[in-house]
Parts: sequence; C-alpha cells; structure tokens
Amino acid sequence: MLKVYLAGPEVFLPDPQAAFDDMKAICKKHGIKATSPLDKKPPTGTGWEAAETIYNTNVDLIEKCDAVIANMSAFRGPSMDVGTAYEIGYANALGKLVIGYTNDNRAYLDRVRDHYGELTKNDGWQDPDQNLVEDFGLPENLMVAVGAIDVTGSFDDAVKLLVTVQSEVATLKISD
Repeated sequence: MLKVYLAGPEVFLPDPQAAFDDMKAICKKHGIKATSPLDKKPPTGTGWEAAETIYNTNVDLIEKCDAVIANMSAFRGPSMDVGTAYEIGYANALGKLVIGYTNDNRAYLDRVRDHYGELTKNDGWQDPDQNLVEDFGLPENLMVAVGAIDVTGSFDDAVKLLVTVQSEVATLKISD
C-alpha cells in the first residue's frame, strides 16, 4: 500500500487532528495510507529539545513514506509555510514523489501584489523593500512549485493525481 506524508500548516490549526483525520479518510478511500506530523507522541521538554524531537519525528515519517502531499496554500503572508517548504525539499532530496495543492492557484506575483498593494516595475517586479518578486506564473516560489510533480487546486485533486501517477509508475515497472 502506498504511504504518503501529509505536509502542511494544519499542525497550527485550532483542531489539527480533525483536519488530518479528514485528509486521512480521503486517502484511505483511494487505497493510500496517510501519515501526519501528529502520528507520533508529542515531544517532552521545551524549547530546543522539543523542537529537535519534532524535527526528527517529521524527518523519520517522511523517510518511511513513498510520497508527500504538501499544502502550499499561503500561510502568514503571501507564501506557503516554511516548514512545509523544507519538508518538500527534504522529500525531493530523498527521491520521493511530491504533489502540492493550494487553495489559491493564482500566480505568486499576484499573491505578493495583493499582500503588499502596489509593486514597482523596473527590470522586474519589486516589493516595497525593492526585492525582486518571482514572475514565472507559478503558484509558489519556483523551487517548491517545480519540485512538485504538480500543484493542484485542492487536496482531493492532489490525492487523485497521486493515485494516477502511482498507477502509471506501476505500469512502467510491469512493462520493463
């Protein structure tokens, strides 16, 4: 059975377990075993010790999965959650399949423009601090958007895409 790690800022929601339970139920309907950052016991300790335990737990869960479905929706600003971005990069480094989804599939430039208001156009678009804003038409920074097989418009679509991709990979292995 395909195992997938659910990456995203859901851990910060008022009821993260309910959110992950809903996502796991959707995965189960498609024959996928899903795991979340909440699947291990909570860390003991505080500060650095607790943070290190959470980090090691999440890394271990990613290593044990075949794929990652990552919530790339904007979180605390125009960009996705930075912890999720790290998990995407880590999964990519391990050769894991990554599929993203977002509740706002507009181009990253448009989200940044909405966040800051007006942007300046010189050699490229710049934010109020005169930092260049990516303009590739992708829904997120190129490193995470291109690092995913695709960025869909919903979690359900990401799960369906994972099933399709897994089926195609299985077919290729059979025909080899």
